[in-house]
Amino acid sequence: MTDEEILQKVIIKAEKNGYKGHMQYLPMFLKRDPSKKKKLSKKDFMKFMSRIWFIHKNDIIYSHEFAKAFFGEKKHMECCGSLGNNLKEYQYYLMWLVKIPHPIIELEKFL
Repeated sequence: MTDEEILQKVIIKAEKNGYKGHMQYLPMFLKRDPSKKKKLSKKDFMKFMSRIWFIHKNDIIYSHEFAKAFFGEKKHMECCGSLGNNLKEYQYYLMWLVKIPHPIIELEKFL
């Protein structure tokens, strides 16, 4: 899968858990006239939105709102060390995402 396709699937998973932050990137012409969205096939609309989301990928994947929906808010359990003892899952994984070189590829593992 391409990074764009992975990001789309990751956002869809987070959306199922209540994430709506990605909708702020919906182009103004669609916000003003939602009927234009109906003129595109679902496949073309998703391809179009995937490109827009990819442009804003860092704003999306590093947001607390996204991380809460994608990773959850349970307390993080770490087997070794005490770093994660007081962190929730989303907090732990946000710190992890910032440190790794290719976060989108790593997010694919959670799909």
